[in-house]
Amino acid sequence: MLSYGQGANLIFTNLTVIKQGIVINKEDNKFGVYVDVLFQKDTLRFFSVQLLSYSVSNELEQYDKDQTVNRKRFIFSIAAKLNNGFTRRVRETKTLSKVIADSPYPVVVCGDFNDPPASFTYQQIVSNKINDAFIESGSGFGNTYFWTFPKVRIDYILASERFNLYNYHVIKTNLSDHLPVEAFLEIK
Repeated sequence: MLSYGQGANLIFTNLTVIKQGIVINKEDNKFGVYVDVLFQKDTLRFFSVQLLSYSVSNELEQYDKDQTVNRKRFIFSIAAKLNNGFTRRVRETKTLSKVIADSPYPVVVCGDFNDPPASFTYQQIVSNKINDAFIESGSGFGNTYFWTFPKVRIDYILASERFNLYNYHVIKTNLSDHLPVEAFLEIK
């Protein structure tokens, strides 16, 4: 089995790899990898991505623990991080959406979008005529982020319309603040 990756984004495969690459935006922010693999007579492109986190969890936890924190400074800090995060996330989303749209092969996109299904990020990416494994074959809330309430789904398996998606489910484990997901894919 071979692995291809950059940072936290890895792809493991025992299929023949034709090409590999990094998903990168203009700011030199590497947030994903892809491999083109040969499966039977088809070439398929698999992505592993992790979009930018808004990075406000530490401030929120600190505020919950210490209510004496300067409220104005706290709100300004959160607003500044969110503004920066939104701006960078839009750039990442547009880059990823273009890379998906430009793919000459059917795609499978797996990863941590750090955004729920109602977000601009998710909607922009699925607008590339790709299906969500949870929508196709999941059940319940499908929450993938361990520490939030209400439950939220921010990790995805998406695939071109060329695939049937089956048996999506979230793996319940406490190895991370994110819960792993899996699904079966079949080429139509």
